[in-house]
Amino acid sequence: MTGVIASAVAPHTPRMANEEKTPDFIRPLIAGAREMGEVLRALNPDLFVVNSTHWVSTFNWYATCQPIHEGVCVADEAPDMISGIPYKRTGDPDFAQAFINTLSERDVPCLANTTKHYHWDYGSLVPLLYLDPEGTVPVVHIPTVVMAGLDEAVEVGRLVHAAAECAG
Repeated sequence: MTGVIASAVAPHTPRMANEEKTPDFIRPLIAGAREMGEVLRALNPDLFVVNSTHWVSTFNWYATCQPIHEGVCVADEAPDMISGIPYKRTGDPDFAQAFINTLSERDVPCLANTTKHYHWDYGSLVPLLYLDPEGTVPVVHIPTVVMAGLDEAVEVGRLVHAAAECAG
C-alpha cells in the first residue's frame, strides 16, 4: 500500500438500499454513487476504509479486523426500509492491525474489533452496494467517536494514510 489515494463522501439513505423500491427522486443518488464507484475502483485501491456515521463509539477508535465480514444488515431506525440485506465482503486484518498500531503509537485510544458477532450498519453497507457492487475491494470499518474532538478526528484521518504506508 502506498497511502490514501482518494477520499469520498457517499450517500447512504435507507431509501437507496432496495433499488427496486427506490423512489424516483432518489435514483440520481444511485446513479451518482455508481459513477463514483467506477472512478474509485479504476484507481485500483487496496481497500476501502469506511468511517461510518452509524457506528458510534464513545471513546475508542476501532478497526474491524475480521478477514470476512458476513451478516445481515437491518436499519435500526428504519427496519421497514432495510429489514435484512445479506452481505459478505472481504476484510483486511493486516491493515486494520497496522491502523490500531499506528493510533496506539500516538496515544490515540483504540482497540481492535475482532468479534464474530459484529454486523454492519446501513451507513456502511448501502454506499458499498453501489461503490463496489461486486464486493471486489476489501473493507475495514472505523467508527465515529463522539468524545473525540475535531483535532483528534482529523489526526485519525491522517493516520489512515500512515497505517497504509506501514501495512505495505
